Amino acid sequence: ITAEPLIVSNNSRPTSFFLPRGAEIGQVIAASTKRGWADPADEVILPAISMDEYKRSRGLGKIDLVKIDCEFHEREILEGMNHILKDDKPNLLIEVLFYETAGVKGQLNYSQSAEIERILRENGYHFYLIAESALILMDHLENNPNNRNYLFSVKRSPRQYIPYDEADFLYSPSRRL
Repeated sequence: ITAEPLIVSNNSRPTSFFLPRGAEIGQVIAASTKRGWADPADEVILPAISMDEYKRSRGLGKIDLVKIDCEFHEREILEGMNHILKDDKPNLLIEVLFYETAGVKGQLNYSQSAEIERILRENGYHFYLIAESALILMDHLENNPNNRNYLFSVKRSPRQYIPYDEADFLYSPSRRL
């Protein structure tokens, strides 16, 4: 893993990044490109790059898995990985926040769940809520304050409730659904 001072986005323009003021190390990772996510916050400008451009410029091969936890910047990241979504079809682990349960009601009027759904449906993805003991196949994203993480995969389980010890369909090329 190599940390780089870049914002993953859908363009290469310098982008504002809002860091919680006086934050300790655990809170810094909760920074966002959305004004109002943290208040008070310090604004810094960072270079941005799309995932497609990052993959191309670094000469990376097929991408199998992407983890996205970006505090309301999901749409931009997904837009910037159009070729990866179409060509590589990686599994995606995404924390999906709904502003009502993210502790920012009144500060941030921004939700992207419909855009996340649209982009991923267009690319043939299915939605699985990551629950405590199983994956749950969902028809759409739902605001669940106890489980905000989703797995998105082009592979579809024939069952709605998949215990983790039976979730090998996600990575086993020989297993048919």
